[in-house]
Amino acid sequence: MMCRMAKKIEINDVLYLVFCVLLFFIPFNTRKIFPTQFTYFNGFFSEYMTYSLSLVDILAVILIVLCIIRARHDFKSLLIQESRSRINRIICLLTLWILFGVMLNAKYVDISFYQAARFSGYIGMAIMIKHIVNTDKRLIQSLLIFSLTGVIQSFIAIMQFIGQSSIFGDGLLHKLSGESLISRDVIGTSNIVYFGNKVIRAYGTLPHPNILAGYLVFTILISIYLYITVTQTAFKVKVLGKSDSLTCRLYSHRTLFASLICLQFIGLLLTFSRSGIVALFTVIFFNIVIFKNVSRGTFVSHLGQFRRLSPLRSHLLGFATTLFFLSLCISFSYVFILRMQNEFIGHQSTQDRVLLENVSRGTILMNPLIGTGIGTYVIYLYDNYSGKITNYWQFQPNHNSYLLIASEIGIPGVIMYLYLIYLIYSIVNKSANMGIDNANCTKNEICLFRTMIIAFLVIGFFDHYFWTSNQMRTLLWVLLGMFVSSQVMKQYVPRETF
Repeated sequence: MMCRMAKKIEINDVLYLVFCVLLFFIPFNTRKIFPTQFTYFNGFFSEYMTYSLSLVDILAVILIVLCIIRARHDFKSLLIQESRSRINRIICLLTLWILFGVMLNAKYVDISFYQAARFSGYIGMAIMIKHIVNTDKRLIQSLLIFSLTGVIQSFIAIMQFIGQSSIFGDGLLHKLSGESLISRDVIGTSNIVYFGNKVIRAYGTLPHPNILAGYLVFTILISIYLYITVTQTAFKVKVLGKSDSLTCRLYSHRTLFASLICLQFIGLLLTFSRSGIVALFTVIFFNIVIFKNVSRGTFVSHLGQFRRLSPLRSHLLGFATTLFFLSLCISFSYVFILRMQNEFIGHQSTQDRVLLENVSRGTILMNPLIGTGIGTYVIYLYDNYSGKITNYWQFQPNHNSYLLIASEIGIPGVIMYLYLIYLIYSIVNKSANMGIDNANCTKNEICLFRTMIIAFLVIGFFDHYFWTSNQMRTLLWVLLGMFVSSQVMKQYVPRETF
């Protein structure tokens, strides 16, 4: 009996199950820390100079090993097939360039090798994803998990903001979730000043409010995609005259996704992150003005769905929704205006960013080819500019990702990195140019992937976490792997419906 059950369990199903668990735990900073000589090099804990092993790292290694085991009988042909991809060739070249820089920067070779190994692991996992997420059903399920994690993070953020402290305390749940220990009394807790009072910004289970904001920007975009997909499916079912129960269920799902989007938007606001808000509204602007994916007809068609409600209920729902978002805008606008003004009146945050950008420019001029070595920017900052820095929190990576990457792996390295992103974007854009009538081309997916790449590029001008944060690096490479996987399905595999 047990043998029969074992035969039914295929390795593909195990792979996808592990992948789903990995997706769920990306925002949870569940890890074991291994201190190094640089962990407290400036007297305080440095996140960027510490070794760690997280649950997501273990799951990523398991995924790679299982993929290799599955392809063991045809591993040579798989390598040949993968080597024909221009994206994989750029990935290999970029990885070799980073390792080359590690070997030449022997001063901090241990930290550089650790970061290079992590980078290689992320890329290896991204390459394997197209062999895991290989049907439309799995793609949708994976995106649903992302949306669910965004809702969980938003709920935690709301509880943190209400209680003005971490919600799991310092016990077992705190360690399992990876939540930062935050309070008004804890030094280093990020806050804003509201009418003379310090108010703690929401963290979720991520290391910083800005990182939570970046994560929520992506989950909001995914939730919007799912909302539009369900709405279009419900409309098609209604036109075809299928079961009323199915139509009602789809409409209830649409209402659920609308609620989840609102909840995640509240979580994003509670981070008070300027970069997150700017990124979200930038992609909205691109979709409406540049790509013209959202038109007046789109809004009219969605509003028209409320006609199935009674006039009184539809008016009450519209009034409640308008009042809700108006209240949010009034409540948060004053604080956001103050935070935006701080960028222009010589605020300490602005001075810190200017200093770090000047350091990056100097580093690039002195090491234009191979940089200082991946993961060594903070040590380089301490060695060469400690006399100009008075506060421990100023020992952090440059907030401009592109200058930071060029500082650590050189100008050729940042060019290859950006060219890799361009190749993936061009694949998505090529699918868009194939025409929406093509059976293998989904307009909503193209819109989602394109806007997420734009959001990533915009955030790169204001924050560094897609290069330095283990959680956000995992998120980035998982999404890039899913982008490529989706395009591979379009080109080579008949798409499975659901």
